[in-house]
Amino acid sequence: MTIPPYLYPLAAPLLIPVARQLGRQLMSVMNGQRSPHSSESDLPSIPEQVKGDPRYVEALVEYSQRKETRLQEFNTLEITQEERRLQIRQQEINDRREISRLQREILRELQANEIQLKLHELDAIWNREKWFSNLSRQETERILLEGQEHHRLLMFMAPPDISEDCPLGMQRHLKKDIGNGLRRFLNQHYPQNSKMRPVEFYADYFTRSLGDIEVRKLQMVLSPVPTFILYSDINDYEVHFHVGFWGLQNQNVSLIPIQPWNWEKAQEELIAKGLSPDLAIRQVRQLIVTIHQLLATFLIDWYYLSIDPHYQPHLYKLSSEFPRMWVKPYVSVLKDLQQQRRDIYRQELQVIVQNDSEQQQIKTKQNPQNWNAFLTLTGHSDVVNVIAISPDGQFIVSGGWDHKIKIWSVQSGQLIRSLKGHSNSITALAMTPDGQQIISGSVDSTIKIWSAQTGQLLQTLIGHSYSVSALAVSPNSQFIVSGSWDNTIKIWSLATGELQKTLTGHTNSVNAITIDTDSELIYSGSVDNSINIWSLATGKVEHTFEPFQTYKTVVISSDSRFVVSGSWDNTIEIWSLKDGQLIQTLPGHDHDLLDLAVSPDSKFIASGSSDQTIKIWSLETGYLLRTLTGHFNSVNTLNFSSDGLCLASGSNNGVIMVWRCH
Repeated sequence: MTIPPYLYPLAAPLLIPVARQLGRQLMSVMNGQRSPHSSESDLPSIPEQVKGDPRYVEALVEYSQRKETRLQEFNTLEITQEERRLQIRQQEINDRREISRLQREILRELQANEIQLKLHELDAIWNREKWFSNLSRQETERILLEGQEHHRLLMFMAPPDISEDCPLGMQRHLKKDIGNGLRRFLNQHYPQNSKMRPVEFYADYFTRSLGDIEVRKLQMVLSPVPTFILYSDINDYEVHFHVGFWGLQNQNVSLIPIQPWNWEKAQEELIAKGLSPDLAIRQVRQLIVTIHQLLATFLIDWYYLSIDPHYQPHLYKLSSEFPRMWVKPYVSVLKDLQQQRRDIYRQELQVIVQNDSEQQQIKTKQNPQNWNAFLTLTGHSDVVNVIAISPDGQFIVSGGWDHKIKIWSVQSGQLIRSLKGHSNSITALAMTPDGQQIISGSVDSTIKIWSAQTGQLLQTLIGHSYSVSALAVSPNSQFIVSGSWDNTIKIWSLATGELQKTLTGHTNSVNAITIDTDSELIYSGSVDNSINIWSLATGKVEHTFEPFQTYKTVVISSDSRFVVSGSWDNTIEIWSLKDGQLIQTLPGHDHDLLDLAVSPDSKFIASGSSDQTIKIWSLETGYLLRTLTGHFNSVNTLNFSSDGLCLASGSNNGVIMVWRCH
């Protein structure tokens, strides 16, 4: 029924402040607290039993992967490809609905277990309290049994307690007005068979009016089923609205008194506008019914949003049912809750995906046989000298003797583009932490900065007098650090390309560069058999380790704790960077050891050799975990992805292989 505009201001003094009041008090009961001073930011999270359910974890991990794939495709679509854009959006919506469905199914299972216990207790509870004789035992059991089959919200409307001093029209008709008005409204907008917002409504479950004590007693039998109860008492000039609520797996009852509404004043204002007393009281009854409908809408949307961050409140679509001035504060509360729930959901999703990743890594360590090749990339016409992997693990960048840099898609294995500009072999590669720029070094002694997205050459840095053999970008993205066969290390501004400092101290070629995570220290390894630690800010040597055993390749772990070196006798040494002590020696390969890589978590060492194999070692124990075969020529470059899930290897015959590390 449409509300005449002249009625809008009459209920506004009640409805506008009640929105925030309800939001605060509902939050307190969802957090298991009774205090009305609870913060709305202290939101309930998804129950631990749901978050720990293997089905839910698996669904979230798979959803996260599909979402990332969709996002990548969406960002590459042209504006004209609107149909595909719409398909991707619909896929996202469908995925969210499926997660919501699974979450509610798990909640239903938890609820079913609680209900089964309650059914066993029902006789004792029913016989202990005489008040329950006012209720239908059969109907109560049916409510509980249906709760085992479906997760839905119960909503009860208790008969209003109307004073005999009220007008006869109110005494005779208001109870039916509220019951019929709420039933019609909820059947239309929140039907019991709804997939997203099912509500089971009862207007005749109670034979008489309720007080707070009776609400607490009812919770004793219906506690496993989330429930709202709307009840009211009306004297000769005011209506006092009340809300009772308990949530899933919550033993507390929230009893929320709402500030009274002066119906008599509203009636007087209507009579002053020219309405007869009978018509005025009829309009007052209509207002009371509509207030119940708006409160019910808000309560239902609030509940489903509190348990499901993907839920879209239906109140947003009911502008034709309620005046905008009434709805606005309730929409505001729901939008605040929606944003906060989504923020919490994103955090929980991140934790679940991260925990799953860690579990997968543990399985990897326990079962090294999981290592396998899933991509073979061909395109270089000569030796692949060096490989880098983008920080997000989506792209591989390779450089070779053919003077070319190639960018490959890890997902499809397709060559995305080739970069040409160097006049000699590519000997070093790095990427900026955001993956937007590629840094390359060459035998031509130059360093080039490229756009990873377009392949455009952005800058050429000139300063070294011989081949550039090592590159690193500071984690704060401010500096490029290069090592060269000219025995020097140079620090460059990433933004401008200007040379900042030249570090001298090594007496032979620099072949390894690592920058610590705080962008304060540079670690360099040289063919002169020393490791230098430099201050990035001053360019001064902080410490030097020497002599190490003579070696031909060196790599420094990403946590700056270990140096792993490959010697001319093809053994592998692991050293402590803290004190320079040799920790252990690994037997290595029977043929030339050509390159080494350490996984980002410092758990694995990969070694490549002219014997055409890659060996995977435990850095902690020194055990050989796996020998990877597949190359048909020397393996002379290796690199782990930043998440440690992939290992890329390059060979003398121009072939690149990508190995799954779990």
